[in-house]
Amino acid sequence: MKLQGDFVKQLRTKQKAGAKSEFFCAVLVLAIKKMRWLEQAPSQKIALTSDEAQKLRAMRVARIKTRHRDKEAPQKALIRVRYYEEIKQLRSDGLSWRDVSEYIQKHHKKTISWTYLQRVYAALTAEKGSLDIIELPEPAEVINGDN
Repeated sequence: MKLQGDFVKQLRTKQKAGAKSEFFCAVLVLAIKKMRWLEQAPSQKIALTSDEAQKLRAMRVARIKTRHRDKEAPQKALIRVRYYEEIKQLRSDGLSWRDVSEYIQKHHKKTISWTYLQRVYAALTAEKGSLDIIELPEPAEVINGDN
């Protein structure tokens, strides 16, 4: 998309009036063609300039980094959404981590190891603790304009 934006800036003077969508589509095709050429150049033994080689390396690194998006583990998300408050209550009632794990297995039909429960609960508690530090004004103060 960045390459498309660069081409739009370069070719804006050649744009025909009333053909805006066709222009942007053509520029997108041009950008894809340029990216493909850059990627295939080393395999075709085409000499790349240092700038082109650097762009190719940056594109490849960016592609690899986007594959590893920060996605929360499914069980951790489940604990965060469904079980956190219940685990908190069970722990305050004096149940051990093994008992909490057994409780979730019996009553929610979900097997989660007690060690994983303990680690995730500690991480979520620390995360919630850091969020509690931020003091938000009361809704009445915002409405009335009091600070």
